[in-house]
Amino acid sequence: MADVIDKPESPAITQEPALEELKYYRVYRDRITSEDTLISNRLTWLLTPQAVLYGFVATSIYSKDGFSLVGLALIALLGIVICWLGRRSIEAALTTVKQVREQYDQNYPHPDSRLPSLTAEGDADAQGSVAARRIPLCLIAGWLLLFLYRAVVTFLRHA
Repeated sequence: MADVIDKPESPAITQEPALEELKYYRVYRDRITSEDTLISNRLTWLLTPQAVLYGFVATSIYSKDGFSLVGLALIALLGIVICWLGRRSIEAALTTVKQVREQYDQNYPHPDSRLPSLTAEGDADAQGSVAARRIPLCLIAGWLLLFLYRAVVTFLRHA
């Protein structure tokens, strides 16, 4: 005779979240994933022309002929405009993520505890978006500092 006793299965372990809730969770999570991908793509679109412009300026500064302060001002202005537009598009995606999260929380104020959070919680969520928000500002500051440096050097040479 076998001394095997079947243990009853624990409902908390075997039951899955309600099918409807799981379906909506996936819809919300897919939307957030899409926005995260947009943020990543937009950062790439921002950094690629910045690298080209900074490379062009560095090459020009150290070349024999160089270029005028007006030329640098135009390139810096182009770099700043690209940064400003990039930042706005990144902020749009970050705002959408926040709105999607708020909508999910409103529709499901007490989600099944077995479902992972849609986004990072609290401070981790804010920390995760710091780079996306700050990189454009750092690049703008770089363009302004580069232009001011070059203006001062040009002024001192002619003084």
